[in-house]
Amino acid sequence: MRIFLIAVAAALMCACGQQGNGGAGGSIALINADFEKPAVDGAIPGWQYAHHAGVDAYKVSLDTDSPARGKASAKMTRTQSQIYGSLSQLVSMKGYDGKTVKVTAKMKSDSVGAKGWVLFMSARGLHGNVYSAPMTGTTPWKDVSIEAKMPAGIDRLDLGATLLDEGTGWIDDVRVSVVD
Repeated sequence: MRIFLIAVAAALMCACGQQGNGGAGGSIALINADFEKPAVDGAIPGWQYAHHAGVDAYKVSLDTDSPARGKASAKMTRTQSQIYGSLSQLVSMKGYDGKTVKVTAKMKSDSVGAKGWVLFMSARGLHGNVYSAPMTGTTPWKDVSIEAKMPAGIDRLDLGATLLDEGTGWIDDVRVSVVD
């Protein structure tokens, strides 16, 4: 029975695209990528909220009113002037040296200023942070993606969304895949 359970667990890990497979065309698992797990003490499981030093000028929450998929999405609203607020997740990237990785998400915005609501990824060794084109104004849900070749010796990738101006941004259904 124990061997059977270990075999089932191993098969499920492979089927779910667990981290560390390093294979071409595979997916890299995220925690709560669809924002379906309920918030705990106001925090979204699997995701970290950060903001520029000083006043905390952003409200981050799960939104069940109009998700892109499922029952919830993450929502960030700037409540007063501040440089940025972000919602991100650190992902293990061991074994992905030299691979091109693509991050995709469903995103929408409401009254976002010119600096925008953007999808991002960063890692030690990447030549600068990678950002999507800024989503500005009021836009319906759309697919947003970015990609980058992972540097030698990469151990982790920071990915998520950043609000760089006034307004509200939503994110849902975040996915990471290996392009080559």
